[in-house]
Amino acid sequence: MNSLLQLSLISLLALSSCSNTSWNFAENKNAKVYEIYSPQQESADHIEYNQYNETNANNSVEETSDNTENIEHKKQIKNAQLKFESKDLKQTTQNIHKLTKEHKGYIAKEQSYNAYQRITQRLTVRIPSDNFDNFLAEIDKYIIEIDNKNIEIQDISEQFLDINTRLNNKKDLKEKYAKILKKAWKVPEILQVEKEINQLQTDIEVIEGKLNFLKNQINFSTIELEFYKSMPIKSNNRYQIWTQLQKGWYNCIAFLMNLLAYWPFIILTIVVVIIIQRKRK
Repeated sequence: MNSLLQLSLISLLALSSCSNTSWNFAENKNAKVYEIYSPQQESADHIEYNQYNETNANNSVEETSDNTENIEHKKQIKNAQLKFESKDLKQTTQNIHKLTKEHKGYIAKEQSYNAYQRITQRLTVRIPSDNFDNFLAEIDKYIIEIDNKNIEIQDISEQFLDINTRLNNKKDLKEKYAKILKKAWKVPEILQVEKEINQLQTDIEVIEGKLNFLKNQINFSTIELEFYKSMPIKSNNRYQIWTQLQKGWYNCIAFLMNLLAYWPFIILTIVVVIIIQRKRK
């Protein structure tokens, strides 16, 4: 019985290491699947591995096909960046907030800053992917001339399916370990199985995090808007003269402060000059 239980653990460890490798979807379909069961004709303590028969294998393929049908539509991430000039920044900002609310989105980030001869406003908008095209069409109505427009659509259907398949494999393997844990009675065997289960649970949580992130990127598109208003140059000679005088005064003070930092060298130089002059006399 102990040898059979140890053989079970070794086999499942092999399956676990295989599940950590990067399999292709096509390879997963052809992979051999093993299950643990207790034959009724033998003792309940016996744990054996039997390969699925052709019927179970066909059922596995059908389940995989069902998963493929659930992801029959493409998984796409849509992003856009727009940059344009606006005559009224306040009104443009209000219009964008209004459009975002109408399209069931939200403002993820908002920035405003002043640069030389220009006031710039930046908005990061998250919009449901189904409203992506309509939102951009509505924004175009408020734009006279676009400086830059970039639309990116990334198809991640294969990546999404691969992650989803690996997640299901990890969950199935965890269930098999749970069955072995019920049969194990030696402390080392129990600790080893629990270690594998904990590792699988950690892997499952990491994969679920990646999957949820992708779902968020798929369901909500990101649109970055940057619009600005050019400011006329104001000429004021008196102000410029006063500014230059202030700069000169500050530079003079800074120079004197730097000299004070080297006062030992200045005193030494003065002493040397005095000594040289006396010797010449």
